[in-house]
Amino acid sequence: RFLMGDDTEKRDALKIVPMVAMGPWSVQQVVNGKPCIIGNYLNVNYMYLPRTSQKAACLELDIDISGSWSARGILSVALY
Repeated sequence: RFLMGDDTEKRDALKIVPMVAMGPWSVQQVVNGKPCIIGNYLNVNYMYLPRTSQKAACLELDIDISGSWSARGILSVALY
C-alpha cells in the first residue's frame, strides 16, 4: 500500500532513524538516533519501479539536503 501511494502519502509516512554504527565519536554525537518523518524536513522525490517477471520492485528516494542547514551540517561532520 505504501509503494502504491502518492508522493504526499509517502512524505507523511516515511520515517527514518539515523544511526552511526561505527565511526568517529564526533559523528556519533551529532547523529542522535531520534526517529523523524523525513518529508517534514527535507525535499524528497520518490521513484517507484513496479515488480516485473525478472526484477523485484524498487523504491528510490532522492533526498535534497541543500535546503536544510542542519542536514548540511551533519553531512559536513560525517565527511570530515
